[in-house]
Parts: sequence; C-alpha cells; structure tokens
Amino acid sequence: SSSIADDNGDDCPPKNADKPMNRTMTLEEIAILFHCAKRIDLEKDSTVAQQLCSALETKTIDNSQEFRRNSRLLFADTARIIGTLENWHHRADVSLEYLGYSLHLMYLEQQHDDRAMLPRPHHVSAIFRSLCLLYPNPSLEIRTPFRDLGDLLFCDKRFLPTLTSFYDVSNALWFAVTFGVSQSAAESLGEHVLVVTRRSMDHVSSLGYNGKPQHCSPRMACRILNSFTALAVRNKSLQSKEANSSWFRVQAQLYE
Repeated sequence: SSSIADDNGDDCPPKNADKPMNRTMTLEEIAILFHCAKRIDLEKDSTVAQQLCSALETKTIDNSQEFRRNSRLLFADTARIIGTLENWHHRADVSLEYLGYSLHLMYLEQQHDDRAMLPRPHHVSAIFRSLCLLYPNPSLEIRTPFRDLGDLLFCDKRFLPTLTSFYDVSNALWFAVTFGVSQSAAESLGEHVLVVTRRSMDHVSSLGYNGKPQHCSPRMACRILNSFTALAVRNKSLQSKEANSSWFRVQAQLYE
C-alpha cells in the first residue's frame, strides 16, 4: 500500500520542499511591512528595518517594471513607505528617486484615461508631507521627479478638485513651495486654494455659524497663509490685485 501511496503522491512531501523559495516580495508586500514597522514603533537601527530598506532598494532598482500598474495602488504603497522612512528620519534617496519617476510616468500615461482611478487625496497629501519633512532643502535628484509629479497633479482638473480638506491643501502648498513647482502649477493650485476657502466661508455663512471654518484651526490657517504667501512671492501671477484682494478677504475670515 505504501508503494501505491508513493505513486499517487499522497504521502510524499512536495518536490523541492527543502529548497528556499526564489520568489521576491512585491512592492505592495514591502509597503505593508513598512507600514507595520511604523505601527509597532520599530527602531530604524534594528535588523528588520535595515533589511526592509535593503529589500526596497533592490526592488526599485531591479524590478522597476513592476511599478507600471494601477496608479492608485502605487500612490498608496509610496505613501506607506515614505511615511515610515520619514518616521525613521531615513533618506533612502535611490529608492525614493525611482518611486518618484515611477509615479510621474504612470500618472502621465493614465491622466487622459477616464477608466483609470485617480489617486486618493490623503495618499498624495501624505507623500507631500513626508517629502517636505525628509527634504526641507531637496537635492536636484530628489526634487526633479516629485516636482514634475506635482506639476501634473496640480494642473489636472480631475484630481485637483479632490483636495477639499484644509489639511490636504496645506500639505500641497507646503510641497509646492519646498519643491518649486512650475508657474502654471502654482497658479492652478493658488486658484484652487481660493476656491476651497471661499466655499468653506460660504458654507459657514449659509449655516449661520459665527465661528471659524470647519476643520481649520488657527495653526492650520497660519500654515496655509504662510505657504500661500511664499508661493505668491515666487510667482508674480499670484500677486495680481484680484488675487491679493481675494486672499486678504480669506485671511480676514479665517481669523475672524
């Protein structure tokens, strides 16, 4: 009976059971592990953290073709990874440069595809915030791919309206100033900021509120005004009388 069992393979161990698997982790799996490491407050000097960074660098250099997939998923994975790197104060320049170019190229290919899912605004916002914290004075190698990505996002009339929260708007402005987006992107973002603040004021007025706009603390208002002012200084088109008049009205209402 044992020979029959052996022939059928019922009692036999699988072939190559004693050999290690050659499959490498996908970027999504690496991103999930990075996110878990952040949640459990894993130290950046730990062996696991160093192995994760090594796996990320290997993946970004050797398997960049894997990044050519769903844009929304790639933004989510990047947000998880860079959020953990920022928490560790670790600049994985090579990996982030590859991720930046991958995000830019994929978004460039999919921005005119109505079937492509837009990235979620909180993922984009998280990427922008982490980049600004990691690179307050970004090098050309890091700045170029993410600046080009910002130019695409801020000029995209489908994506920009999804940035509706003051928190996301604040991070977008901070990124635009730190990474030096193009004039057209700065103009588009500046106009959107005015739309968001006006809409918030109109909503507050229509409901009869006398307090500050919802979800905008004094600290958040200071961040938005500071970044918008810095952006306006760099872009003359944002210094027009109309823009200044609108912005001063917003400023007065934010601090009313």
